[in-house]
Amino acid sequence: MEEHKGKRMTRVLWIDLPGWVTWVVTGTQAVDFLHNMMTQDVRSLAVGEVRYGLFLTPRGRVVADAWVAREDGGLRLFALDGWTAVLDRHLSLYRLRTDVHWQVRPVRTGWLFPQAGRPALGWTAQVPWDGGTAVLVWTDEAETPPGDPAVEVRMMDLDEWHRWRRTVGWLWPYVDLAGEEWMPLEAGLYHALSYTKGCYVGQEVVAKATYLGRPPRRLLQVLMTEALDGTPDGGVVLWQGEPRKTFGWGPGRDPFVWVGWTWVPYTEVSEPVSADLHLPDGSRRPVTLRVPPWLAAVQAMSPLPPKPEKTRREVRDRGR
Repeated sequence: MEEHKGKRMTRVLWIDLPGWVTWVVTGTQAVDFLHNMMTQDVRSLAVGEVRYGLFLTPRGRVVADAWVAREDGGLRLFALDGWTAVLDRHLSLYRLRTDVHWQVRPVRTGWLFPQAGRPALGWTAQVPWDGGTAVLVWTDEAETPPGDPAVEVRMMDLDEWHRWRRTVGWLWPYVDLAGEEWMPLEAGLYHALSYTKGCYVGQEVVAKATYLGRPPRRLLQVLMTEALDGTPDGGVVLWQGEPRKTFGWGPGRDPFVWVGWTWVPYTEVSEPVSADLHLPDGSRRPVTLRVPPWLAAVQAMSPLPPKPEKTRREVRDRGR
């Protein structure tokens, strides 16, 4: 920090995140409709509160992710614009005669770190970041939200932001899991689920996976420190002797030149695992597989509920 006109200057990193939209959801049944559509508890939202949730198919596969907030007169969804067509189709399928309406509008979206000097306007959500807390910000204002005048704002371009995001393991499903079919627990998005609310689309499948205490597979990051002439797209890693495809590759920050993802059968992974990436041209490169640190931090904040004890009848009929 520095002295600035008698005050201590705080340096804050602000990053504009283009490509986001807000869904303005209104109607007498808007709250109940989204409550029944999302994995998150919408009815208990306070005005101004923001929660992260998912939209699922009846089979428990993720359709889209979004942040939901309550405001006077309705609700807001904040999501990447890439989800707009599929999410509109999904909501329209279930709307029927429900009194709910939505409009999709552009929204100014940004990321603020550290949390000090957070803007007073708009909607904000705290997220773990680099051992501390950062803030996602959505605002209808056309300019960067005003903050403390003693805050010095630095800017970062979007490409560099994605390099940073990948390196710390912050999963953006639309970017990183494009083309994949997956369920919430497989990707480790525990913070997107409410374990106490009633039924919602896909809830039965999520409840079964939660009861078992673990999903059938899990998502790991694949980290490469060697430069390539091209990209690692199409590469395969061996996990316990079995080939596993990789996907979602993108450039990372030093020391990781490339960062990708892979699915492996569920197993406890406490330490990074070394492996070889087999590329389509027949070459091999050393890589490291790990649990994404950002997801690990989120899971520590929002752990799975404890598995319920079996009743005496279950023990007698099914055994332990």
